[in-house]
Amino acid sequence: MVALSLPRYNKIFSGLPLDEALGRQGQEPFCGIMDIDLDSGKTAHWLRFTGGLITELYDIQVMQGIRCPRLLGFMNDQIRHTISPFDKERIVRHTLTS
Repeated sequence: MVALSLPRYNKIFSGLPLDEALGRQGQEPFCGIMDIDLDSGKTAHWLRFTGGLITELYDIQVMQGIRCPRLLGFMNDQIRHTISPFDKERIVRHTLTS
């Protein structure tokens, strides 16, 4: 898994060799995640973040045994209404405390 971030176009990160390499291939930089097959070197899967809200990723964590991953925000009460029935025999309810 590889995290991809959009470049910061300021004095420090301008004119990097990556900009030229992408241009030669007719590609644009993007923010996202790529799953690369280490045997073939080819991209097996990818996820692209669009819209400008997410422009940089700093870390990726692969969680073994997770069957139904999801992201929950804290800007509303969505987390208070989330039930995860994937913990063997019991239902797990996530509760956000004030």
